Amino acid sequence: MLNTSLDVLYLTIAACILWVTILCSFLFYYAIIVAKRAKDIADMIADKIEKIGQVIDLVKSKLEPTVSQIFTLIQGAKKVADFFKNRAAKKKSAKKD
Repeated sequence: MLNTSLDVLYLTIAACILWVTILCSFLFYYAIIVAKRAKDIADMIADKIEKIGQVIDLVKSKLEPTVSQIFTLIQGAKKVADFFKNRAAKKKSAKKD
């Protein structure tokens, strides 16, 4: 079987190719596992972002009617303040006359 040094060389080259093939297989396996985990993490982040968007939409839908009512109340308060300001100004002008 190992009659010449060329036979030993071929046997050594074959063993090296086998080890390189096994090493590459393990590297590809771990690269695939890392890619799968990265995809899982990206999917999880996308789900969290979608849930946050849904919460924001829910809060927005709950606050829109309240904001319009608050705006109406603010406008009413401004009118009341203007009324009392005008009333106070009329009283001052009436007292000066």
